[in-house]
Amino acid sequence: MLSCNMISRLWIVMTIAINSAYIVSGEPRRYPRRLSRSCEARNVDNPCQNGGRCHVTVSAGDAAEPALVTCRCTPAWTGVTCELERDPCTDGSAVCGPGWSCVRNSSNTAAGYDCGCGVRSGWQRLADGLPRCVDIDECALLAPACFNGGQCRNRAGSYECLCRPVDGQRGILRVGQNVSSAAEALTDSSLEEALRRPAAAVRALVGPVVGRARAALLRLRLTEAARAERQEAALAAAEAAERQLRQIQEEVSRRAGKRRAAERRLWQLLDATESVARRGAETQRAARQQLARQEAAQARLDAERRRRRQLRQNEAAAAANHAAARASLLRRIQSARQQAVAQSRALTEARRQADNAEEKARKAAEVLRLERLELRRLEQTERQKLLDLQRHGVERLKAAVREAEHEERRAQEAEDERQRAEHQARPEPEPPSVPPLPPVYRDVKTGVRVRV
Repeated sequence: MLSCNMISRLWIVMTIAINSAYIVSGEPRRYPRRLSRSCEARNVDNPCQNGGRCHVTVSAGDAAEPALVTCRCTPAWTGVTCELERDPCTDGSAVCGPGWSCVRNSSNTAAGYDCGCGVRSGWQRLADGLPRCVDIDECALLAPACFNGGQCRNRAGSYECLCRPVDGQRGILRVGQNVSSAAEALTDSSLEEALRRPAAAVRALVGPVVGRARAALLRLRLTEAARAERQEAALAAAEAAERQLRQIQEEVSRRAGKRRAAERRLWQLLDATESVARRGAETQRAARQQLARQEAAQARLDAERRRRRQLRQNEAAAAANHAAARASLLRRIQSARQQAVAQSRALTEARRQADNAEEKARKAAEVLRLERLELRRLEQTERQKLLDLQRHGVERLKAAVREAEHEERRAQEAEDERQRAEHQARPEPEPPSVPPLPPVYRDVKTGVRVRV
């Protein structure tokens, strides 16, 4: 039968193999029990490195002697105690997309890497905790992004404004990575043409100022929009983290349920093993009691044999004493006859002693007769028991023979019934066809009927 210490060690080894956990201290002294508390709450030194969170999962000892803890590492570290540095940019877990550079161990994200979204304008992270870059839709974010009826068109990392035609020409103002003003688009010929017409001249002079103001306003709007986008992304990341936390809690609860079920199965196995051992001990105890009864019966039989042997020895001694007493009596009688006159008192005393001896001999003979009767009665009792056992055995044998004959009759009846059913199910043969007899004619001359 397994001891408590062996069962505790077996449970701890199984838990280590499943969870890749970390042994803290102490050898278990009792059955393991499930825990769900941090190392600080359990007063355990934190073995986790590089910011890993310590968590007590199983305890097999006292409250101050935990047996098993696990380390929950940050995304930049891995290992049993978070001792191995993780490189998402080389192990294939980083997702940045083509054209973006992966930077390991960035402090700007909880994923352990960054894709460099802040290097290029017009791009931002998908969320604060997610390093992947997405394009900013300035046309939707900066409504209106274009003035004077210009049409906004979003581009990767920037946007452009398609201006309304002026004198049959359509201008394009690109804003984003390369911000250009209206003054940069003016040439000498266009400036001379603008000076010939006052309205065009005013627009040519005011255009650069308006362009710079619009660019500054655009940068301000982009900054505010990026801040708002980051706040929304942070809220989305918080909600995603909360959902992940709920999923983790559900997964932990599910695993805890599985482990509790495994513990229940282990306890049931232990109870079954203990029950089997208890039944084996009871069977062994019954066998020992039966052996003790057999030994007691053998001891009683040996005592009876010794008593009979002693009785035979007593009979022989009594017979010898009787013969000796008779011989002594004869000698005394002979001596009394020779000294009848002189020794009358001695003769009387001798007679009295002889009577006493005869009385003792008679009593001894009576005791011997009673013992023989008792021995005969015991022999008859044993013989009667033997006859009863033989009679019971014969009766059981007869009952078995009768049961066998009954089974044989039932089998014969079943076989007859089967043959009768087969005979009834068999189709009856058709009677043979008999050809019709020829007609009979009477002979006119002889009067005899003749078949033709």
